[in-house]
Amino acid sequence: MWTGAILAGGRSRRLGGLNKAALHIAGAPIIDHQLAKLRQVVDHTIVIANDAEPFRDAGVPVIPDLVPASGALGALHTAVHSAPTDRTLVIACDMPFVSAALLSHLIGLGQSADIVIPRTARGYEPLCATYSRRSAGELLRLIEEKRFKLGDVALIPSLTVKEIDRGELERFGPEDVLFFNINTPDDYKRALDLSGEYRSLLG
Repeated sequence: MWTGAILAGGRSRRLGGLNKAALHIAGAPIIDHQLAKLRQVVDHTIVIANDAEPFRDAGVPVIPDLVPASGALGALHTAVHSAPTDRTLVIACDMPFVSAALLSHLIGLGQSADIVIPRTARGYEPLCATYSRRSAGELLRLIEEKRFKLGDVALIPSLTVKEIDRGELERFGPEDVLFFNINTPDDYKRALDLSGEYRSLLG
C-alpha cells in the first residue's frame, strides 16, 4: 500500500504569492494533472499545505506542517509521518511533467529501500522520491539540527538509499523536463511552451 503526497505549502514569493498548484497547464490546474497520475499508481493521496482552502475541491485530505516554519523539509517530514501507509511517494506541486510511468518506477524500487531518489545533472530530486515510514524520524532529526538542505536526505547513513541515475531516467523522458519546476513567471511561460511538445507527460 502506498500514499502519494503532493507538497503544496510554499509561499511562492517569486510568483507573487500565487498558488502554484492552481496554475493551468494544458487546460487544467497542475494539481489536477498530478492527482490523475497518482490515482494510477497509489492507494491514497494527501496534500501537505498549511492553508486547506485552495484545495477544498481536491477530494483528498489536506495536512498542515507538523513543524512550523521548517520549509520544504518540514513538508516532506509531515508527508512521511502523516501518510496512512508505510511507504510514501512525494511530489512537489510545481512539477507538471513528472510522468505516471516514472512515478510507477519509483514505487517499484521503493519496495526495498527507505529512500529512492533520482539524481540528475543538477543533483538529487528529493521532492520527487519515495520514503519509508522509518525515514520520518531521520527527517525530523535533520529539522531539529537545522540542516534544511534537501539534498542531505540522500546522505542519511542509517537509511537504505537507492539513487536512480541519469541513464536509468532517460527512458522516461528528458530529465530537464521531467523534473522541471515552476518558481518564476518565466518558468511558467516555459512550462506552457513545453506542454505542447511533452503533453504526453502530463497524463
